[in-house]
Amino acid sequence: MVMMIPNTGGSNRPFSPEPKLIKLSEVQRLTGGMSKSQIYKLIREDKFPKQVPVGNLRYARWSNVDVYMWIESPEEYVSRGKKS
Repeated sequence: MVMMIPNTGGSNRPFSPEPKLIKLSEVQRLTGGMSKSQIYKLIREDKFPKQVPVGNLRYARWSNVDVYMWIESPEEYVSRGKKS
């Protein structure tokens, strides 16, 4: 998957993320400082990627690819788990 992300000069450049699981703090950084409560509200509304289960349920992780897809087009994002 190749996405366009803004660089420091304001123009977009192609970017293909290496799939990995990221912590909430990284999700917040990538989304421009979105609060934890905003993220979880959007998850409940199926408008933001859901957490990926990781062994111990105390640890929330997200797929960085899913987060980048949301960043690319938040209005068009549909959660993979949502039933149509």
